[in-house]
Amino acid sequence: MNIVVTERDKKLLRLVACLAIIVIFGMYLIRPAMKNHETLQNEYDAAEQKQQEYQTQIAALATIDDIIAQNEAALNTASEKNITRAIWKPVRWTISSRVSRSGTGCFRSR
Repeated sequence: MNIVVTERDKKLLRLVACLAIIVIFGMYLIRPAMKNHETLQNEYDAAEQKQQEYQTQIAALATIDDIIAQNEAALNTASEKNITRAIWKPVRWTISSRVSRSGTGCFRSR
């Protein structure tokens, strides 16, 4: 049995060999790299979203600090008013017209 390989057969074998190399290259090198790229892209997107959340929190922090400062100032002025009112306002004690359960009078301030 004699096999004769013509030029046309040689060209077809070269074409099939090139296609086989391209398929093998794609299956074992490109496909895993694409999966890795997809995983890294998802991680990048998650990190970018986290960064955006942190930047929003940092921007809100200045507003929160202003609100805290305003509340502290309001608290200080309110406590100063209460202290001066307690110091300067005389308390008058009188006998209550109501009688407690024990039957004794009780004192109350007006």
